Amino acid sequence: MADSSTDVDAIIGKNLVRLRGDRSQQEIADGMRHVGWKWSQATVWSVEKGERPLRLAEALSLAKLLFVRLDDLIMQELDGMVIVGLIARMTAIRESRESLRANIQELAKHRDELIGAIAFAEESLASDSWTDEASKIKAETLLENAREIASWSLRRVTEYVLTEEETERGERGGSIDGEHPEA
Repeated sequence: MADSSTDVDAIIGKNLVRLRGDRSQQEIADGMRHVGWKWSQATVWSVEKGERPLRLAEALSLAKLLFVRLDDLIMQELDGMVIVGLIARMTAIRESRESLRANIQELAKHRDELIGAIAFAEESLASDSWTDEASKIKAETLLENAREIASWSLRRVTEYVLTEEETERGERGGSIDGEHPEA
């Protein structure tokens, strides 16, 4: 297992390869010698391979030579695949959220239809048209289950909508419509 300084040296080496671009290792060594460092092409090669640690003062000179910030030289760059992966996951979540929103709207529509059917069933059960007592008891039990389902659906839809609004508010750093909340 590599220690953290070895990992940092490897990161710096990869960054040096990337940042020097078309310039040769010899050109980099010549530039470093010009500013007072005893570098050779082999020194550049060793730094790029992560085999030779880079001193802070050398890193500052090297960053100036490459016309980059010190962070560009020493920080690990996000791999393109990592970025693509993040974007793909964010897109999938947005699409799922939209699908969920559509399904909840459909659920609310079906719940409203169920509430209408419940009202019709209640009227029917209130009338004296039921001749079979067993069927009436079965219908009453079914009606009670329908009321429970309609109640549960309304609660869950309300909880989701409130949670969704809080989530969107948090993502935008303000209210649901993107405005900052008043102080």
